Amino acid sequence: IKLGIRYEDSQGELHWQWPWIRTNIDSSDLMLNIKKNNIPVPSQNYPVNEEKANNWVNSFSGQDKEIAKLITQNISHITFTQFLESLAQTVSSLNSSLVNKRYVILVNSLDLNENKSTSWIYDIVKPFLPPGGEIVNTTDIHNWIRKNPNVKDFVVLDDASYSATQLKQKIGWVNQLKLTSPTVHISIPFMTSYSISQAKDTYEFPIVFHGNQKIESFQ
Repeated sequence: IKLGIRYEDSQGELHWQWPWIRTNIDSSDLMLNIKKNNIPVPSQNYPVNEEKANNWVNSFSGQDKEIAKLITQNISHITFTQFLESLAQTVSSLNSSLVNKRYVILVNSLDLNENKSTSWIYDIVKPFLPPGGEIVNTTDIHNWIRKNPNVKDFVVLDDASYSATQLKQKIGWVNQLKLTSPTVHISIPFMTSYSISQAKDTYEFPIVFHGNQKIESFQ
């Protein structure tokens, strides 16, 4: 926030301007940050072993075999290179929506653990996020927003979302604030169709999805 320029409009409302915002982030930018800060990443790719998958399917019979086959057909193997490319697109899209805005990155107590995916993603993208953001624990959000009532943009970071359970919890915290026209930015590079639909159907205020790639799923 100290990097921002604060000004007051004709109605007396305070606004902020920021000196720079990256909206064209490349996966190579993220990789440079990973190497610079020794952020742990997969040492190799782990594609599906087709022989082992077929042997596993063939260990079943009847309806169980059909279900096992369906499972193997719906496995999405995403290389780390593909993941970084999608993450770069996601953050670039997010940044375009946060020009000259203050915003909150919503986390819960578990997210703050260094072994959790949200913490890992934040470490990778932190240097490229716009100034004006602050990480706020959901347990503190009510007190924080009372001191910062003009903040209306809330960001959820993660690597992937499958059932949207944690995602809906964070959107629910925003709903409890009873703000006028808040916006929740879903900055998750990979999501299932089910997770997207669950987040969309949650509340009336805008839910903006940034660069999400769909993960195959089945019911």
